[in-house]
Amino acid sequence: MSSQVRGGRRAAWIGAGAIAAAAGLSAMPPPADAKPVRAEVVVAGDWRNGTMRALRSAYGDQVAFRRARTDAQARRMLRRANARRPGRSDDRALVVDAREVGVKRLSRSRAVRAALQAGNWLIVLNAGPNARRTALARHVGSATPGHTVVTAVRRGERPGGQPDVEVVDFLAPAASSRPGARAARRAVQRRYAKRLYRTIASDRPAARAAAGGEASNPVPASLLTARWRITTVGSPVLRWPSLNSDTPKGDAWRSWRQTPMVSSTQTFTAYLSNDTTVAPGGTGPEGPTQYLYWELDGTVSPILDPSRKDQFIRDPLAGGWQDNRGWWTASVDAGIRPPAGLTLRKSAPVTPNSITQYTSGTTFSIGFAATAGYTGGQVGGGNIGGSINASYSYSDTVTREIPDWGVRSRTSGNHAAWTFFSKSPCDASGGVATIIANEGPRKCFAGQGTGWLGNHQKPMAVNDLSGATMDFHASALWQTSGLMTEVVEFTPQIDVTMAWTWWGGLGRDKHPNSESFARKCPLRCSMVQVERFDGLRIPNTDQPHERIAIDLGAVVPVGVERITFHEREGGPALDTSEPLWIGTANQRSVVACVTLARPAPAGLRLPVGTTNLDNFYADGTMSIPFRGRSGCFPVSLKANRLGRCEAITAEVGTFYARPHIVPLTIRSGSPAQCRDEAAEAGGGDDAGIAVPEPDGDVGVALPPAGSA
Repeated sequence: MSSQVRGGRRAAWIGAGAIAAAAGLSAMPPPADAKPVRAEVVVAGDWRNGTMRALRSAYGDQVAFRRARTDAQARRMLRRANARRPGRSDDRALVVDAREVGVKRLSRSRAVRAALQAGNWLIVLNAGPNARRTALARHVGSATPGHTVVTAVRRGERPGGQPDVEVVDFLAPAASSRPGARAARRAVQRRYAKRLYRTIASDRPAARAAAGGEASNPVPASLLTARWRITTVGSPVLRWPSLNSDTPKGDAWRSWRQTPMVSSTQTFTAYLSNDTTVAPGGTGPEGPTQYLYWELDGTVSPILDPSRKDQFIRDPLAGGWQDNRGWWTASVDAGIRPPAGLTLRKSAPVTPNSITQYTSGTTFSIGFAATAGYTGGQVGGGNIGGSINASYSYSDTVTREIPDWGVRSRTSGNHAAWTFFSKSPCDASGGVATIIANEGPRKCFAGQGTGWLGNHQKPMAVNDLSGATMDFHASALWQTSGLMTEVVEFTPQIDVTMAWTWWGGLGRDKHPNSESFARKCPLRCSMVQVERFDGLRIPNTDQPHERIAIDLGAVVPVGVERITFHEREGGPALDTSEPLWIGTANQRSVVACVTLARPAPAGLRLPVGTTNLDNFYADGTMSIPFRGRSGCFPVSLKANRLGRCEAITAEVGTFYARPHIVPLTIRSGSPAQCRDEAAEAGGGDDAGIAVPEPDGDVGVALPPAGSA
């Protein structure tokens, strides 16, 4: 490894199999038992980031770090890496430090654009919301809030070619110079590095895309849809309470820190509904609308390593047990508020099925226009044509077990919201007030006259979900009142409440309502302390909840301006006012090129076809890149069942929310051949080769697809 140090900043780069060590060492060949390289990382320019250092330190033998001094060099290195392994673009990444390059350079970076177009991960370090909105939103159609230490972005395709964007935000840990806080922050960075490694080296988007409600009913190619999967990972640093100075070792706790971890994945899926009316909602007589389905999958743990069971009181007979305590998860408030113009159709969970179960997910259907082949009036049928009414159904209802927890729906109007709360032994259904209500054997504390030696203040052991990992899930479906072509903003909420239940030890074993307890702890001793933090913005601020921007225009077709035919892609357009001759071989290939009225709102893969498969053949899909305006596909022309010099007309085109087709006429044989035959028949040079007029002009402007 070589290491460069200047101005107090260290930029370190390692090759495959090298391990980060002291500066100045050369790269060593990997040992025989080295693990295989799982990912390649190209770092453009200088960087400073604790999470990346932790990634390099922990996974340096499985992630190949390569340095690029310039934007152009980074682009070339990625291009070569993609060429070596063309089918694995999702395990290569470009890394850019926004604090080093600045927002303008990040916005104009050709390497950034190339990485996203190739399906590589883009990892942006130390980027505020303005930098991500300015530099990334125009590429991926979404923008996320909050200050992040690492943001990983990838723009891919779903199985049907629809846009599929993934964003993983690692929120900045709280900054503090205290010794305990520094150690906690390093622990968070190591945890972040593990998650980042799984993102670029293990988590396969294609595998995740096949999961859920689409597994049994894949999205059809004719349905315009786009998906954004946004994951936010954060970890606050919580101090252990020290207000109860009478507690043994209370002074030592002042430097102790606890680092909960909260991870939430919000999946936004937009659909264009431009045809039949279905339940719920539907398009009705007012025309096309959009559906937006939101799924929330979250996890919260009071400690970085949920397998540690010694954080909480478990055994009062164990040595030092009164110090075995910690913050535990009391409740999670989750929800999302849509922008104006969206009406809530469904949400889940509606109500809990029981104290230990709830059902998340939902079922819905989308009506849309689908491509349809002609079955009558055309020779040989066809594989594209007038649209038909179609319906796509989605279902992902799942019953989940939450022992000792409950969930309450707080959905109101178009705002979907829920509270997940601990119920046993600590009841947080009513907030802190219900936790403090500690009488009785099944509350947070042992009641008077119960417990070991009458320990009235001894906390009960927290349940497994509160002390380890609590998962929470919810979903909501909205419908627009009309086509929305702009970027809209949603306001999500993930608020986590952590609680601490006190016990003062044997020397202070008094019931909290007793006179003795009141004398020992006037005003400053509380049986319960609570910390609440925003899981989407750490550290907390006093600003309103942040918003997530989603481009609903990604599922609104922009309209086809023209379709032209060429001998080869990039060549001049053919004159189709007269029939195209098939030639003496009675077959010919041309290229049909589609030009959009304006740049594509997302990467497109459009079905193509013809209305006569015997003489005109085009099949499969045509690609138009994000913000591109044109794409081409081959058309095979044959003289099957045509008489010598006979002409026939069919339609050729693509399907983009509706058919966009133009007529094309072909004639068997060649001009010279047909003239000779006509002359031999005594009919003159032009006899027998009259060309039927096409049904319409090729290349004329068509109405925009959005008006269908």
